[in-house]
Amino acid sequence: MERLIERLENVLDDCIDSISSIQRSVLNNAIKYLSDITDVLGDTYDLDRLRELVEADKAGRCFVSAVKIGDHVFDVGEGTIDEWEVTGISVGDACLELYGNEIVEYDDEVIVTAKGVTVYGKMQFPVSSIDEDVYRTKEAAEAALAKEEEQCDVK
Repeated sequence: MERLIERLENVLDDCIDSISSIQRSVLNNAIKYLSDITDVLGDTYDLDRLRELVEADKAGRCFVSAVKIGDHVFDVGEGTIDEWEVTGISVGDACLELYGNEIVEYDDEVIVTAKGVTVYGKMQFPVSSIDEDVYRTKEAAEAALAKEEEQCDVK
Protein backbone atom coordinates (compact mmCIF):
# COMPACT_ATOMS: atom_id res chain seq x y z
CA MET A 1 0.00 0.00 0.00
CA GLU A 2 1.36 3.39 -0.96
CA ARG A 3 2.06 5.59 2.03
CA LEU A 4 0.06 8.79 2.44
CA ILE A 5 3.31 10.77 2.38
CA GLU A 6 4.24 9.38 -1.04
CA ARG A 7 0.78 10.25 -2.36
CA LEU A 8 1.08 13.81 -1.03
CA GLU A 9 4.51 14.19 -2.62
CA ASN A 10 3.07 13.02 -5.96
CA VAL A 11 0.24 15.57 -5.69
CA LEU A 12 2.75 18.29 -4.87
CA ASP A 13 4.87 17.32 -7.89
CA ASP A 14 1.77 17.49 -10.12
CA CYS A 15 0.81 20.99 -9.03
CA ILE A 16 4.22 22.49 -8.29
CA ASP A 17 3.94 25.03 -11.11
CA SER A 18 0.55 26.33 -9.99
CA ILE A 19 1.41 27.20 -6.38
CA SER A 20 3.57 29.94 -4.89
CA SER A 21 6.93 29.31 -3.26
CA ILE A 22 5.37 30.09 0.14
CA GLN A 23 2.62 27.51 -0.43
CA ARG A 24 5.24 25.02 -1.65
CA SER A 25 7.32 25.62 1.50
CA VAL A 26 4.28 25.16 3.78
CA LEU A 27 3.30 21.94 1.99
CA ASN A 28 6.87 20.59 2.08
CA ASN A 29 7.05 21.29 5.84
CA ALA A 30 3.68 19.56 6.39
CA ILE A 31 4.80 16.55 4.33
CA LYS A 32 8.08 16.34 6.27
CA TYR A 33 6.19 16.53 9.59
CA LEU A 34 3.75 13.79 8.52
CA SER A 35 6.65 11.72 7.25
CA ASP A 36 8.43 12.00 10.62
CA ILE A 37 5.25 10.94 12.45
CA THR A 38 4.69 8.03 10.07
CA ASP A 39 8.30 6.91 10.52
CA VAL A 40 7.68 6.67 14.28
CA LEU A 41 4.27 5.02 14.05
CA GLY A 42 4.87 2.77 11.05
CA ASP A 43 2.44 2.11 8.23
CA THR A 44 -0.16 0.23 10.24
CA TYR A 45 -1.14 1.96 13.43
CA ASP A 46 -4.36 2.35 15.34
CA LEU A 47 -5.21 6.00 15.97
CA ASP A 48 -7.68 5.06 18.73
CA ARG A 49 -4.95 3.12 20.55
CA LEU A 50 -2.51 5.97 20.04
CA ARG A 51 -5.06 8.43 21.45
CA GLU A 52 -5.62 6.14 24.45
CA LEU A 53 -1.89 5.98 25.16
CA VAL A 54 -1.41 9.73 24.82
CA GLU A 55 -4.34 10.42 27.18
CA ALA A 56 -3.01 7.87 29.69
CA ASP A 57 0.42 9.50 29.52
CA LYS A 58 -1.03 12.97 30.09
CA ALA A 59 -3.00 11.62 33.07
CA GLY A 60 0.17 10.09 34.57
CA ARG A 61 -1.00 6.51 34.02
CA CYS A 62 1.85 5.45 31.74
CA PHE A 63 5.16 4.05 32.82
CA VAL A 64 8.07 2.90 30.69
CA SER A 65 10.09 0.37 32.63
CA ALA A 66 13.85 0.11 32.38
CA VAL A 67 13.43 -3.69 32.32
CA LYS A 68 10.80 -6.16 31.19
CA ILE A 69 9.81 -9.61 32.39
CA GLY A 70 12.42 -12.08 31.22
CA ASP A 71 15.30 -9.58 31.26
CA HIS A 72 18.38 -10.42 33.29
CA VAL A 73 19.78 -7.94 35.81
CA PHE A 74 22.92 -8.03 37.91
CA ASP A 75 23.79 -6.86 41.41
CA VAL A 76 27.03 -6.62 43.29
CA GLY A 77 27.15 -8.29 46.68
CA GLU A 78 30.15 -9.05 48.86
CA GLY A 79 32.70 -9.11 46.06
CA THR A 80 30.57 -11.10 43.62
CA ILE A 81 28.13 -10.37 40.84
CA ASP A 82 24.80 -12.15 41.05
CA GLU A 83 22.50 -12.59 38.06
CA TRP A 84 18.72 -12.39 38.36
CA GLU A 85 15.83 -12.90 35.95
CA VAL A 86 12.99 -10.36 36.15
CA THR A 87 9.74 -12.21 36.92
CA GLY A 88 7.37 -9.38 37.77
CA ILE A 89 6.78 -5.65 37.95
CA SER A 90 4.26 -4.13 40.37
CA VAL A 91 3.33 -0.80 41.94
CA GLY A 92 3.30 -0.11 45.68
CA ASP A 93 4.50 -3.23 47.42
CA ALA A 94 6.12 -4.32 50.65
CA CYS A 95 9.34 -6.14 49.97
CA LEU A 96 12.56 -7.32 51.54
CA GLU A 97 15.52 -4.97 51.34
CA LEU A 98 18.17 -5.92 48.79
CA TYR A 99 20.63 -7.09 51.44
CA GLY A 100 18.67 -7.88 54.54
CA ASN A 101 15.49 -9.14 56.05
CA GLU A 102 13.91 -5.80 56.83
CA ILE A 103 10.47 -5.29 55.30
CA VAL A 104 10.30 -1.98 53.46
CA GLU A 105 7.12 -0.32 52.12
CA TYR A 106 7.38 1.16 48.66
CA ASP A 107 4.11 3.07 48.37
CA ASP A 108 3.35 4.18 44.84
CA GLU A 109 6.77 3.05 43.67
CA VAL A 110 7.35 0.56 40.88
CA ILE A 111 8.87 -2.66 42.22
CA VAL A 112 10.72 -5.30 40.23
CA THR A 113 10.70 -8.93 41.36
CA ALA A 114 13.49 -11.22 40.17
CA LYS A 115 14.51 -14.83 40.74
CA GLY A 116 18.11 -15.90 41.11
CA VAL A 117 19.99 -17.29 38.12
CA THR A 118 23.44 -17.60 39.69
CA VAL A 119 22.09 -17.62 43.26
CA TYR A 120 19.14 -19.25 44.95
CA GLY A 121 16.16 -17.14 45.93
CA LYS A 122 14.34 -14.05 44.84
CA MET A 123 14.68 -10.36 45.41
CA GLN A 124 12.58 -7.27 44.97
CA PHE A 125 13.89 -3.79 44.36
CA PRO A 126 12.51 -0.42 43.33
CA VAL A 127 12.89 0.31 39.64
CA SER A 128 14.59 3.57 40.66
CA SER A 129 17.59 1.51 41.83
CA ILE A 130 18.32 0.23 38.31
CA ASP A 131 21.73 1.48 37.20
CA GLU A 132 22.52 2.49 40.81
CA ASP A 133 22.31 -0.76 42.81
CA VAL A 134 21.04 -3.18 40.18
CA TYR A 135 22.47 -3.18 36.67
CA ARG A 136 21.06 -4.08 33.25
CA THR A 137 24.36 -5.46 31.96
CA LYS A 138 27.06 -7.62 33.47
CA GLU A 139 29.62 -5.09 32.25
CA ALA A 140 27.97 -2.32 34.28
CA ALA A 141 27.93 -4.58 37.36
CA GLU A 142 31.62 -5.41 36.81
CA ALA A 143 32.43 -1.68 36.64
CA ALA A 144 30.48 -1.11 39.87
CA LEU A 145 32.31 -3.99 41.54
CA ALA A 146 35.69 -2.61 40.44
CA LYS A 147 34.73 0.83 41.78
CA GLU A 148 33.59 -0.73 45.07
CA GLU A 149 36.85 -2.67 45.40
CA GLU A 150 38.85 0.46 44.56
CA GLN A 151 37.07 2.37 47.32
CA CYS A 152 37.81 -0.45 49.78
CA ASP A 153 41.51 -0.36 48.81
CA VAL A 154 41.66 3.40 49.46
CA LYS A 155 40.28 3.01 53.01
